[in-house]
Amino acid sequence: MEGFAPMFRSIGARLTTGLILGTLLMSAAVSPAAAVSHTRWVDNNTKSGGPAACNNANFNTIQDAIDASSPWDKVYVCPGDYQEQITIDVRGLEVRSIPALGARIWAPATVTDILLGLNAEVFIPARDVLFVGFWIKFNDGLVGPFLHQNLIGECEMVDAAIWAPAPHVTIKAVHIKTVGDNTLSGDCGYLFGIVLADAGPSDSGGAWGPDTSLVWRNWVKDFKEGGILVGGDRSVRVFNNNVRYVHYYDPATCNLVPVLGVNPSADFPCISPPFAVNTSPLDGIFTETAGIVDEGALVDFRANTVYSTLDTSIPEETPQLSFLAAGIVLAGATDGSKMRSNLVDNVFFGIVVTDGPFIPIPVQPKPEAPDGAAVSGNRVSESFFGFFVDASDGYYYANRAHLNIEGTVVLNGSAGNTFDHNDFRYNADLDCDDESTGGTGDLGTDNYWFSDGPNLGFDQYPDGICFPFFII
Repeated sequence: MEGFAPMFRSIGARLTTGLILGTLLMSAAVSPAAAVSHTRWVDNNTKSGGPAACNNANFNTIQDAIDASSPWDKVYVCPGDYQEQITIDVRGLEVRSIPALGARIWAPATVTDILLGLNAEVFIPARDVLFVGFWIKFNDGLVGPFLHQNLIGECEMVDAAIWAPAPHVTIKAVHIKTVGDNTLSGDCGYLFGIVLADAGPSDSGGAWGPDTSLVWRNWVKDFKEGGILVGGDRSVRVFNNNVRYVHYYDPATCNLVPVLGVNPSADFPCISPPFAVNTSPLDGIFTETAGIVDEGALVDFRANTVYSTLDTSIPEETPQLSFLAAGIVLAGATDGSKMRSNLVDNVFFGIVVTDGPFIPIPVQPKPEAPDGAAVSGNRVSESFFGFFVDASDGYYYANRAHLNIEGTVVLNGSAGNTFDHNDFRYNADLDCDDESTGGTGDLGTDNYWFSDGPNLGFDQYPDGICFPFFII
């Protein structure tokens, strides 16, 4: 454990000055019941198809239609390729691709900063916005012998594909990905897929209610840093999203042996990989790649899938760039947060629950625990660590960690957690390992374990925590 660098910085440093959007970026409060809703159609005639209304569309850019809209209007976008950077600053506006995934938004060659060096392809500073059904795509940069371009040409690196600092935003059925091979190495692409972060560096989240946002049925692939990120004083439901981190042809991953049949050390040295160092104000949120992350907010992560490539033949000195460092993370989650029925495969740390920043070696003094965080029905496989717990007072029920190096690790500083009906069998090294001591819980640990059958595992360390499935 001592060889791993800290992956997540403190929550106080998490949201840098790039996140301090302030009230200037929020739309004014407008009553939703007063005005009649109008629908504006957008068609730039770059692709055929769509409903008949596309033939009489009055706008050929999405931003022009947004700028002409009033609160609670609708902007329907016809099939086509739209190369533009979008700001949705009208409260209650519905922006939708008709049909779903027919409209494709491409990052322009020059991406304008929103504030203090921070940019986003789709920026949503207005509350109650509905953004549905688009492709969001990015070009690639120039790396080594490869030059990847498409009809758009060159582009710049983008901090976030979608950034929503406002409350009660719905982001649904959006597909986000880069183009071509150099998704990690190139200067283009995006660092984060979907970001919902508060305007200030708050350490705790909001409450369930009219301010709760929804991130539902989105598909995020080949990002540079993170798939979905939630942080600050807000509440968010993240349901049924598919996050994939598959950099098959990227030289920086050194993952070329099984795909191209070449020697990565000869073609692209792994010790000094030839990739550009992309920097962003968002880098302070976490320093390694992760699929879905909550830092300080009130969240419900449900039925999401996080998948990554993992090549066991990669040399030991290879940096952790060929697979996700973490699948799903609750870091300092607000009381009442939930993580339910998620699937994680082929990452380093499958599911991480920590009271503070994610540091493998506990740092004292420990911050206050996120009392009441519930982790249930999740599945982790083919990872180095299935569940990694550095938190207190959580409830872990009916989770499964199979075919990992270690099934579950509970660090020494953790206390008051309850483990009930979990299945931690079939792991290569330890099925479960509770390093806490003190005896305030069960079986000499600081946590509460249901033994004699409810928690299953072959390795009993400490004795009796993981009850063996076969009793001799």
